[in-house]
Amino acid sequence: MPTRKKADKGQGRKKAARGKEERKFKAAMLALEKAAQEWMLAAKDPCSAGVKMAQEIRKLAERIESEVESATPSATEAAYSGYDIIGVGVSIS
Repeated sequence: MPTRKKADKGQGRKKAARGKEERKFKAAMLALEKAAQEWMLAAKDPCSAGVKMAQEIRKLAERIESEVESATPSATEAAYSGYDIIGVGVSIS
């Protein structure tokens, strides 16, 4: 008689937590967009305000990228496979 392996109940909780974190992130991105629009509408020079916002967002993105790179040094080597290819990509920074 074949036995069934019980599903790991922790996986469902982990997926739910990831989904919750993703929703929080998306909400924060929407809030940032709304704040940026309001700032630009209230600014005397919307173009200058937009450029300043873009610079700050780029700085934030660079900090996040450097944190990810320092936390996962092996992430520079990414194995991939597709329908007709198998390979390894190596990034040198």
